[in-house]
Amino acid sequence: MKTALVLALTGLVSTAVAQQIPIPAHASVYNGFSRGFNFTAQVDFLITQLDLPTDAFQAGDTAGYGVRVNGAVVYQSAGNVGAVAPGITIMTGDVVDIVGNWSPATTGNFTAHNSYGNTAPFASSIIGVAHTLNRTGLQWDVSDPGGATAAWLAPGAGAIGRVLVDCAPLGGGTVAQINSNGTGCVNSYASAYEMTNSMNFGLNNTMVGIDFINTGSGYVITPSAGAINPIGGLDPAAVAIPGVGDDAVIPVGTLGLEIGSNGWLATGTGNSNLWAPDPTLALNQAAAQFSCWSDLEPNAGGQIVYEELGTIARVTYDAVLSWGTTDTQTFQFEIDTATGNCSLYFGSITSATLHAMMIGYSPAGPNADPGSISIETELATNGAIVTAGADISPLSLASVGRPVQGPAAVNWEATTTNIEPTALFHIGIVGLNNPALPLSLIGFPASCTLYAAADVLVGPAVVAGGTGSETWTIIGLPVANPIFNGFELYAQAATLDLSLVSSTARASNGVKGTIGDL
Repeated sequence: MKTALVLALTGLVSTAVAQQIPIPAHASVYNGFSRGFNFTAQVDFLITQLDLPTDAFQAGDTAGYGVRVNGAVVYQSAGNVGAVAPGITIMTGDVVDIVGNWSPATTGNFTAHNSYGNTAPFASSIIGVAHTLNRTGLQWDVSDPGGATAAWLAPGAGAIGRVLVDCAPLGGGTVAQINSNGTGCVNSYASAYEMTNSMNFGLNNTMVGIDFINTGSGYVITPSAGAINPIGGLDPAAVAIPGVGDDAVIPVGTLGLEIGSNGWLATGTGNSNLWAPDPTLALNQAAAQFSCWSDLEPNAGGQIVYEELGTIARVTYDAVLSWGTTDTQTFQFEIDTATGNCSLYFGSITSATLHAMMIGYSPAGPNADPGSISIETELATNGAIVTAGADISPLSLASVGRPVQGPAAVNWEATTTNIEPTALFHIGIVGLNNPALPLSLIGFPASCTLYAAADVLVGPAVVAGGTGSETWTIIGLPVANPIFNGFELYAQAATLDLSLVSSTARASNGVKGTIGDL
């Protein structure tokens, strides 16, 4: 069957791949310094065009751009009506920073208008090759000549400045690509959250609150039977917490709790209070965290009130302003530290802006990311959301590099991870197409899907004892031959016990590889 795979390589032609770098959707407008994103190049390519989305445009603005490669500014342009064509060559391993913003281009360092995406790191791609985008920026308006020597932000988490970047491969040939298909089966998560924004939530939410019920092995999340309580109902002597600063972390009461000025309650200490809600950060906090997290500014308006009676604590965010606006947000946490049960009650959530907002729960990290869900939709459809006591990650398959032909024959390999300790055998599945068939037909769990036709089976390899991972060869690639460019192969992994196919078997996501010479 391997011979059939090689023979199927014939009759294909090379296709050049060009694309715009995918970036997060618009979430909010930031007026200040220049913002953008950073990445380390995983492939050689050419930046052919820079442009800006119009979400942050203001009357009289022009576009400004800046590009750094390996710490050196290689391109800066201001006063543009829109797109520019810089023609910047990027080589594999280059560290690239790109900023761009609308600006009136007046003297002064705080006049940039940026469209913000929700968060970084962000999984993206460049000419079909996976890249991770991080947040970066210039601590000045790139359109202001005074910013020529301004400092650049170190790459990190947080909101990405949205710049539209078009790229093309260098030279001829085909860029070898990797894509993931579907998800591995048997997975459950200890966390659950929704990423939205205050405007949409305020307009669309019909819930009075959410109850987080501790089962001892996770949480059951249900619509709340209660509603926001009046301040002083638990402790008539309760007063607003004094001196709450912007982006503050505040220890409260005698129950070991901390709260964030931006709308979260932690059951211990050590949690970060980054202003922008960030799922990666929330999933890796030091203590368990209940979130109604948005960029709030209690020092500018509203109050935060803490009350405590026995093992019950109540935190009310009362008409707290969203940062830089006159929008007010009112909500309340109530937790019983004896049971671990917590309720999040919604008062008036009003917003004319798109401030990012994160609602949910995560235990002390690190935790796997379950992805954002619509909590209201899930509760309306299923009645409850159930989290596990600990993450049970699905079987996962990742390509080792890309299927790039070269001057010598090479193996295209993949690594299977999250192999469960009870598995005895590992099998690689390689095929010419993705049948997308339910594997429950042959005894696998209901959530398992076949993402690679079983034209070739690799193994079985013995993994008894819980090796955790297995690296295996999908196919041996011959010496570079243009006729092979563009050929697609599909791969998947499975783990089995002695019964070979049963409810204890697991299957991974699929990996699609496109052979190329770049």
